[in-house]
Amino acid sequence: MDPRLSLILVLLASPLLVFAINIAVHRVYRRLGRPIVPQRTVLFCALWANVPVLAAAWLLAVCRMEGGMEQALGMAFALCLHNVLGCFYYQCFALSENSLHIHALVKVHLGAGAEMDAEADAERRAMDAHAETGEAMAVRLVRLVELGQIREENGRYYATGGVFLVVARLFDFWRALLGCGDPLSRRRRG
Repeated sequence: MDPRLSLILVLLASPLLVFAINIAVHRVYRRLGRPIVPQRTVLFCALWANVPVLAAAWLLAVCRMEGGMEQALGMAFALCLHNVLGCFYYQCFALSENSLHIHALVKVHLGAGAEMDAEADAERRAMDAHAETGEAMAVRLVRLVELGQIREENGRYYATGGVFLVVARLFDFWRALLGCGDPLSRRRRG
């Protein structure tokens, strides 16, 4: 088989390796009773996977390439592409984690705390495994105030017109383009 094709196959399998390492690390942490910081763990797994991916790239492909320059470029390509895929995996994972937290914060904002359905209750219990919801929310709110993204008045928080407000307006525009209504206003009316 052509060494370049072998290299591409190794690199296509690298996200699966990162995923498998991530699963193994989470299981080990749980069995040891250690706290898990999901984003840090995923980043660590993506970086640690450089070792087996580069070893596999060398053994299955790059060592069969002709010339030192082609081998060096092959290893550089493997390193760069694996880390780009690892970064993509990290970003997707962080997006899903943040989505879970934002969903819970919206539920709290809508006053659904006492009447949470089974799905929201399961999400709340999952978040409690990471940290107390109220504590996590308080830390985030303090941080957002420090960054100047929100301000507090009489126990309520308001966007100050910074990046979050611009992004929120972009999401509102995107939702309108997709034909989706504003979920907050729909809930308050209904």
